[in-house]
Amino acid sequence: MNMHVAIDATYPTSNSYICSSSHNSKSAPNKSDDFDGAIITFGPETDAILDRFLLGDALLLRLRVLTTTVRSSHWEAVLRGDDWGLTYEQAANLSRAILANIKNQKHVQFEVCTY
Repeated sequence: MNMHVAIDATYPTSNSYICSSSHNSKSAPNKSDDFDGAIITFGPETDAILDRFLLGDALLLRLRVLTTTVRSSHWEAVLRGDDWGLTYEQAANLSRAILANIKNQKHVQFEVCTY
């Protein structure tokens, strides 16, 4: 059963954790790479989802590549793939949050999976 709930965009920031799998994407840097630039967020909804799932700021670098190379209707599927390794709940919410921030939407409904 899926329930829709609003996740507060002011969710407290946690320490950075890197979302990784055994197959890291070569198309974007990870935190361990020599990246010497600013990490700019997509917006508060995306930040809330990253914090909620302890995905960390380093994932923003890979998400920037994803959003400029894959059309938005395919983001969730890519995020669930082996290179990203996110769960359905993480991928669905993250793709919705990014799109909401890009489109500057407010009050987005996010999913919470109950098993």
